[in-house]
Amino acid sequence: MKTLILTAVLAVFTITAFAQEENSAKSNDFVMASDDINIALYPGNSDAVTMILVKNNGQNVKIRVSDADNQVLYSKWFRKVNRAKVKYDISQFPAGAYTFDVIEGNKVLYSKTFSKRANTVAMAD
Repeated sequence: MKTLILTAVLAVFTITAFAQEENSAKSNDFVMASDDINIALYPGNSDAVTMILVKNNGQNVKIRVSDADNQVLYSKWFRKVNRAKVKYDISQFPAGAYTFDVIEGNKVLYSKTFSKRANTVAMAD
């Protein structure tokens, strides 16, 4: 139990430090932490969304971005990666709402909606 708690705390600190390095995090960041996976998702500018992923369980995780009509625009598997930082280029996305999903197997672990407007990207509440 102590090891599990320590692992979770270290993962949160890792994400926090990693996000601070970017120095572009805004007040509408999205951070999700559990025993097995930690995610930080934040807009970098109007053309990008940055995702930081820390996995503790060694499971394969798929990241998927879909539009309001549930059409998948981007999908990528993370295999045997304990830590990844990915900047998603959304410059070609039209203005609208998009959903960012983290999937393990057939189960959606986390889902967050963000919107892109003329010159901004914002995380939905």
